[in-house]
Amino acid sequence: MTKDGIGDLTLSGNNAAFTGPLSVVFGTLFLNGAYGGSVSVSDGAHIVYNGPISGDLNITNGTITTLDVNTLFVGGNYTQAPGTIYIANVNSLGQSSLINMAGTASIAGSVQVDASRGVLPHAIYRILHADGGVSGTYGLINPYPLLHVLITYDANNVYLSFATNFVDGAMTPNEKKVAAQLDQFIPATTDEADVINNLLLLPPSQLSEALNVLSGEQYSNLILTNLYDSNRFNRQIFNSIRTNLNPCSRCVGIQNWGSGGGGQAFQKGNQANPGFNLQTFDFSTGMHACLGESWLLGGALAYNSDTAYSTIHANSLLQTGTAAVYSSFQKDWGYLVLDLMGARTWTNVRRHIQFGEIDRTARSSPGLAYGRFDLQGGADLGNCDYNLKPYVAGSAEVYHQQAVQEHGAGSLNLSTQSATKWLGSTQLGLHTSVTAKQSLSIDVDLAWQHYYGNLRVDETVRFQDFGTPFLIQGPKRGHDGLLAALYFITPEVNAWSIYLGAEGEVWRHWYSYEVNGGFGYRW
Repeated sequence: MTKDGIGDLTLSGNNAAFTGPLSVVFGTLFLNGAYGGSVSVSDGAHIVYNGPISGDLNITNGTITTLDVNTLFVGGNYTQAPGTIYIANVNSLGQSSLINMAGTASIAGSVQVDASRGVLPHAIYRILHADGGVSGTYGLINPYPLLHVLITYDANNVYLSFATNFVDGAMTPNEKKVAAQLDQFIPATTDEADVINNLLLLPPSQLSEALNVLSGEQYSNLILTNLYDSNRFNRQIFNSIRTNLNPCSRCVGIQNWGSGGGGQAFQKGNQANPGFNLQTFDFSTGMHACLGESWLLGGALAYNSDTAYSTIHANSLLQTGTAAVYSSFQKDWGYLVLDLMGARTWTNVRRHIQFGEIDRTARSSPGLAYGRFDLQGGADLGNCDYNLKPYVAGSAEVYHQQAVQEHGAGSLNLSTQSATKWLGSTQLGLHTSVTAKQSLSIDVDLAWQHYYGNLRVDETVRFQDFGTPFLIQGPKRGHDGLLAALYFITPEVNAWSIYLGAEGEVWRHWYSYEVNGGFGYRW
């Protein structure tokens, strides 16, 4: 019997009694039932087996495969000539196509891997067995750039084994660290195997995005958000006593004040971390009392709500409560201001993991806290209508982030270690105040700030179900920044005053702006 022509032919019955020979010249033969004779494939034809062959099987010019991951039994000998292809199907359960001969196997040509059903990394798949022995070797056709495929032999068998190669598809240092964990991973559950096999089928751009979201990079952004909040509260405290530091005013009575505002900040990415955007809102209130004409002592509370949006489809909501005590001393020659603050932050971190058929959300609520001490001293130059205050300031700061245990993402949940960051800064600046027509005061602040210590927050993380701890690099903010602010302040009317302002920061890898307003009431 000769199968000729480009169409498909399916033989589904029991043809064990037909000893024919069967020659496949063109097209595709689906042999689903038993066949009693020998089969030859030539001229680029294809044969798909799902049943036993009693005689020999000769592939001289074409391809051979089994239906799904079934076994083809050959009662005679098997020959595969150069230029031919054996398409070996594998799946994530460790099963594969198998050609099983009672006779000998003489092989050449190539094996082409079909991993569309998934693979089980580091498992060994037997794809050919011959009771009479195997001679020859195969070439390899591997259409999967994220898979290392190894062909091995013994006297009677041919094997395939696989190892993932995600490192070669990773683009950043953080991605490479995650990829290295995955490449060493031997899936133990169906859930874990689904993760690996969905990653294997991703194009390069989507693989990079998936490795980013798997890294948990947003945990390295939380302390930087607290740092930004503490700087804002420090400025709000100074704004509350700004009018008391005017050389033509004296501190009298008790004053209540409040301030609120909102804005945005942008952390640029680097070669390891994509950075994040920050939407901010804050409200603060306080009270201070004058202890004579020169001394002032007060306390303040602040609430900050920050939402950090990462470019890896993750967001973090931070809600911070801060308490502070502050004091100032003012004379004709200048002033001193100091404050001491402490804060606690509650968070809601979401990491949306979506690639291929994987769609999960990891959640956690790491707590943060910080403490900070600031001291500022400046000189008074000018007069009541036009005043310059060159100043120098310094801060000592400590920030702490609790360890994390994620939930909700199965085998992709992360754990992080706690992190503590000690920082110090120096600030050189100028406060300028101009009073227009004995009413509205216009204040302009300019400053340069330098931070000591490493502002980059690196996080030690690990997958909860597998692997070892690895270090994720945080974004770099930069050590030197320029700070600017513009305020419009009204004089007191019936003991009330108000102000409106705009503030901004520019660092090497960070810039931000905020619009705010506030009031004061003296009694």
